[in-house]
Amino acid sequence: MQQTMTLKRNVIRLGAGILLIAVTSVAAEAQGRGGGMGGGGRHGRGENGDQAARHEDDASKRWTQRFEDMASTKEVLKDVRVEKAANDSIKRIEKTYKENFRGYVNAAKQVFDDAHAQSEPPNLARLDTLVQYGHDLQDREYGEVRQLLAADQRATFDANVARRRSGEEQAVEHRHRSQ
Repeated sequence: MQQTMTLKRNVIRLGAGILLIAVTSVAAEAQGRGGGMGGGGRHGRGENGDQAARHEDDASKRWTQRFEDMASTKEVLKDVRVEKAANDSIKRIEKTYKENFRGYVNAAKQVFDDAHAQSEPPNLARLDTLVQYGHDLQDREYGEVRQLLAADQRATFDANVARRRSGEEQAVEHRHRSQ
């Protein structure tokens, strides 16, 4: 019963997050697409335009893969002994959250589709907001998984979560520096 209520709450939060992103997007659009980082220059036509489109396609794939990977618990369960009964529950949790992360995958694709349609770079502020909401969702997933672990396995799990987050933060920092 409580798990059903938690799932309903998570679905409502996910919907509210996606709605907030949509509202933010509309507001940025109304202000002349000023919401993106790095300006709103247009890609040229011809060879440079084709290269830019290919680069955006690659970036879109990386971003959508990132959200798909966020649902996985494999990395945070490395070297963690999980009891057989808990393993089935963890698989159900991961499946549920994977479905929720699809909303972020679709929203990230929409950011790139919008940018492509306007011949502009993708709105990185929107993507960063999606990542933050994704981390919030991921935190809830990890919290549910952590509750199922034996007390002696939680420290390893927590260290794995910290290592994963550190790697994600370094990737974001690298992306911001390279722009």
